[in-house]
Amino acid sequence: MAEQDASGSLAARLEGEFREHGVEPPRFLGLLAGIDPRFAASCLGLAARPWKPHVLEPKVEQFIRLAMNVSVTQLDERGSRAAIRNALQAGATPGEIVEVLELVAVLGIHTQSLAAPILIESLGAAGVSVAEDLTPRQVALRERYISQRGVWSPPWDAMLTLDPDFLEAYLEFSLGPFRDGGVLEPKVKEFVWIAVDASTSHLHAIGTRGHIEGALAKGASRDEIAEVLQIVTSIGLHSLDLGLRLLAEETAYG
Repeated sequence: MAEQDASGSLAARLEGEFREHGVEPPRFLGLLAGIDPRFAASCLGLAARPWKPHVLEPKVEQFIRLAMNVSVTQLDERGSRAAIRNALQAGATPGEIVEVLELVAVLGIHTQSLAAPILIESLGAAGVSVAEDLTPRQVALRERYISQRGVWSPPWDAMLTLDPDFLEAYLEFSLGPFRDGGVLEPKVKEFVWIAVDASTSHLHAIGTRGHIEGALAKGASRDEIAEVLQIVTSIGLHSLDLGLRLLAEETAYG
């Protein structure tokens, strides 16, 4: 009985500290605290890093947590809701949160950046001719893309060759967070993209490198980018969030 009380007390303290630092604790943390209290305590250090001063603004930290949870590679409703709630409490506006969502929503384009060049190569290997010379319309579209987005990645050449109409539709879609400058700082936009590209559930190396370079060019510090990556590392706790709930159901815990 005393052991149960001790694990319950530890779990209550940890849950309070998680939330104090703006992090949603794993569900059924008490179950973990009863079986492996040392590991339960270590989760707080990984997710909230209470041992070091944070360099990101509290609302920006929540934008990163929202990005990693709401990403199509995660779709974690509980974590996303907590991040939105905490961001609002930290002074974020609905417009800022919507812009985070707009930035994350472009992640699907990585299907094209991976597969379009492969398709072009495979067509060539199969003897299917692919026009190499760009039409005036394709040239103008590439120039407009660079002018409006400020970047051009090599895979975009394949997308432009295969279907300029689709690339134009994507350009219009991706411009959402940039019209009239948007509401988030340019470096914060890069932080959001670093978060979703570097996430364990995506690991998109080209995008991670490009957005780290972009963040540095926009004035981000080493410590800010390192903190973004540290926050995203805590995505591993999602295994506990799911697994402890299932274990609790199977053992009738609580």
